[in-house]
Amino acid sequence: MFNRKYLIVFLALLFACMSVAVAADVDDSTADATVTTDDAPMSISNVQEQTTASEDNIITKETRNLKQDSTTIQVNNDNFDTYFKSTGFGSNVNDGDSFLFTGNVSRYNNTTYLVNKQVNIDGDNHTITLNTTSGSYFGNETGSSFIFDNGSAGSTVSNINFYNTQVIVRNTTNIIFDNIDQTVSNQRIGQGIGTFSIRDASSYITVENSAFSTTNNNGSSTLVLADAQHCTIDNNTITGVGDVGNLLYLTTYNIATNLTVDSNSYNLIQYNTINGPSTTSAICWAVVLSGHNNTLFNNTINYAGTAITTQALNVVDENNYQQQISVNNTINKNTVNNGGNLICIANNTIENNTIGKITLYSNAIARYNQVNGNAVINGYNNFTQNNVTGTTSISGKYSNVTYNNLLGQVTIKLTAKNNNVTNNNITTAIDNKGGNTNIINPNNIITPLSSLENSKQNIKRDSSEPIVITRSNYASYFTEEEDLNGKSALVYYGNNGNFYFNETIPNIRVIAFYGDNNIVTAKPGITFTNVGLVTYMGKNNLFANMSVRFLTSITASEYASPGAFYVQETYDGSTTFDNITVDYNIPTLIGAYEEWYPVGIIEIKSDSTIKNCNININTVSTTVDWEPGSDTYGLNKIIPISIYGDVIDSIHQINMTNNNITINANNSIGSYPTTYGINIKAPFNNSRIIGNNITMYAGEGWSYAIHPLSSGNLIEDNVITVSGINYTAGVGLENPKNNTVNNNTIIVKSSLDEHAYGGSSNEYCAYAIFINDYSYMGGVLNPDTAVAVDNVISNNHITGYAYNTYAFEQFGGKNTLIINNTIEIPSSNTAMAIGALACNISIINNNISLNGSSITGSTVDYLGAMTTGIFLGRGMNNTVTGNVINSTKYGMFLSSENNDVIQDNNVTTDFNCTIKLYGVRKTNVTNNYLISQELIGDASVDDYNGNDNVIQLNQPAEPVKEYSLKVDTTEFTQGTNATITATIYYGDDVATDISNGKVTFKVNGKT
Repeated sequence: MFNRKYLIVFLALLFACMSVAVAADVDDSTADATVTTDDAPMSISNVQEQTTASEDNIITKETRNLKQDSTTIQVNNDNFDTYFKSTGFGSNVNDGDSFLFTGNVSRYNNTTYLVNKQVNIDGDNHTITLNTTSGSYFGNETGSSFIFDNGSAGSTVSNINFYNTQVIVRNTTNIIFDNIDQTVSNQRIGQGIGTFSIRDASSYITVENSAFSTTNNNGSSTLVLADAQHCTIDNNTITGVGDVGNLLYLTTYNIATNLTVDSNSYNLIQYNTINGPSTTSAICWAVVLSGHNNTLFNNTINYAGTAITTQALNVVDENNYQQQISVNNTINKNTVNNGGNLICIANNTIENNTIGKITLYSNAIARYNQVNGNAVINGYNNFTQNNVTGTTSISGKYSNVTYNNLLGQVTIKLTAKNNNVTNNNITTAIDNKGGNTNIINPNNIITPLSSLENSKQNIKRDSSEPIVITRSNYASYFTEEEDLNGKSALVYYGNNGNFYFNETIPNIRVIAFYGDNNIVTAKPGITFTNVGLVTYMGKNNLFANMSVRFLTSITASEYASPGAFYVQETYDGSTTFDNITVDYNIPTLIGAYEEWYPVGIIEIKSDSTIKNCNININTVSTTVDWEPGSDTYGLNKIIPISIYGDVIDSIHQINMTNNNITINANNSIGSYPTTYGINIKAPFNNSRIIGNNITMYAGEGWSYAIHPLSSGNLIEDNVITVSGINYTAGVGLENPKNNTVNNNTIIVKSSLDEHAYGGSSNEYCAYAIFINDYSYMGGVLNPDTAVAVDNVISNNHITGYAYNTYAFEQFGGKNTLIINNTIEIPSSNTAMAIGALACNISIINNNISLNGSSITGSTVDYLGAMTTGIFLGRGMNNTVTGNVINSTKYGMFLSSENNDVIQDNNVTTDFNCTIKLYGVRKTNVTNNYLISQELIGDASVDDYNGNDNVIQLNQPAEPVKEYSLKVDTTEFTQGTNATITATIYYGDDVATDISNGKVTFKVNGKT
């Protein structure tokens, strides 16, 4: 702002007429000028002229368009070429625009159409036909294609069909393809790169809920990832018929970019159905992996040929870089039907799969698999705890083949040396042709399992005909095992049981399974009191349509912890709890259970599903054990829903869907009482918490609704409400990898008053979502040591109320995507929407509204307490784009950041600046729309002690200022002398830089 000083000019004139023309001259020359007194503000149009200075101080003017509001464009066959062109979108399409297809589009002109802006495409189930015909097998003659280029980052594509049309996604990021259908029928499409090809350094591409069908396309692959990283292929159907290539192919061939150590890595492929041709083919493999740290999880493959394999050759690029092919990938819980083969080249983990045949070349870990065919094991492999129904052949050196059920002939080949083949169940003696360097004892020769009779009951009956259980007949089906307190466990030892309890059974504490494919249901209206539902051993067991309650009169039992559900850990166990009502009302500790603590009221240690349940838990909040080296480190005594495994190298999954869960932890014992509502620990990875209504009352304790300490989890479509006084948290992720928190409604409430707990400064606070990386110990971040990586926070609606409120906070880690969230903090002392000490994170398209009464506040939080839309500190290479922020204080605050990009945001604040840079280096703040209390555009960015930052092209631009003179005296008497006062302005401010000059007035043409 300018300080107002007035330059007053006194002139004596004899007015001869009432019309006065004034000339202003500030350089001793005389010129005519028009003087205006119009004080109306200058309007800002869509096109602004921005004055800039180049390095040689030559002033130039640039004309640029301000960011437009997004529009929806309807597209059909007639106007398709108006918008879609081979050169990309023109000026009639802006970033953020949407396309709605109202008809099918067909083109036979061998034209490629390029998507090079961020758009949203909704096909409304219409079809694009480009009649692609590919040329070279090197992929350089693609024919007509639909291409998403790097400018398309952030786009969405949904509900559209591609018929005989190649789709290419290249060198771009963060695109979602949802519910698309690609059909290739009897046409040469995809040569060299695939019919649907994600390639050339693309990342974070999601393909979900879609279908791909390829028929007789001259042997090219269908869905291809070629130098694609951090992509998700989820819940798709891929079908090949006739002469086709690989169906899902991660490859390093024919890419335009140079390979790196991370090419084709960190991809998640899950819940897909892949159907191979009816006749096997040497050129068609169902799934082919390359790269590292990819996860192939829970897919179903119907193919008699090579179902899962890894790219066979090392690849050297033009810079002589040798790609590390297919290492450290995880192949878990997939089902291969029709006898298909799994071939692992090297250095991967294969576990919990059902497959036809398996071939291991070197350095693989294969465990807990069901192999319905032959096993071939070459050198340096670990093959343990698998079931093999066919023959087992061992060649090479230094493999461990242990603790398996090997039901066919086991042969050690002549070339096999120094192998350990011990502690297996085998049906015939081992044929050891390799000599005595191989260890083959001890092993246990057994009768084939198909001829064994279960030592307990094994009832086989149709599931539609349950056995009605009463007090008079239950002992005929269940084994009653009584403990010292006179309480019994009813255990069913067997398979395929189906039981309907017509009444409760007195003096029991447990109904339990020890077998597979069993069902227990109950008559509507009856409630089991102090009875837990348990699986000790087995898979595919079901408890359904039951009601259990737990009262303070509960009695200890050696058969179960004081909980409602309990699933013992097994390698292939699985239990479902469906439509169970749980009423747990024990808001205190029970001394008789001291040996059980820490204990879960619902305790899951193997694969399980909890769905359609009403769970009401009234419990007690207790102190966490933070004693270093303690067996219970990090846990408190009672955990409402505890999900964990004791065997850390196994992998389990929990699915919780459509449940109503209420947890009341108002009662508390000890200092800093804590409650973890749903606590998920490794080895429970890739779990699904979807569509639940979770309400938690925290009292004066520290409460966390969902608390995953594992990776690959999806937390989606939940309504999460946490209310308390001291500390509330919605979702707390600790050391997480590849977790997604999507489309949840999260409301966190703590007290709005300032508070000191236990005499220390622990102000009331609330966290809707947080990520903690415990490899980070404070100070400057090192992305190479990060543990919390590749997590996504998207599409959530967050509301927070507390003295200090944090909608999202991250402490350490990298590669987080925070996108499309709506964040509202209506009333807090300090309100921080997104705060992160992290590297390489992307904060995109979030809508933030904050009402914090203070700029900063006191807190023990390492990030501090501050009212700001976005806080970034101590990190690097972070991107903030497309966000809308309304804040009572800072819009953004960056501290000690390096090499960040802040662009295309809309920030409005009731404060003296919009963005504060504090000790920030090499950061670009460009093309934002910025309005603070008094300053706008570039001027509203406060750069304190910065270095090499670029702050330019932010809107609104300051109006162009010119000199003008205003006559302050406006009334005169004709024929008399008058003293006239005039003021010279620069823009709207009084000019302060004029020290001399001459002002000349003309009256009727005379000076």
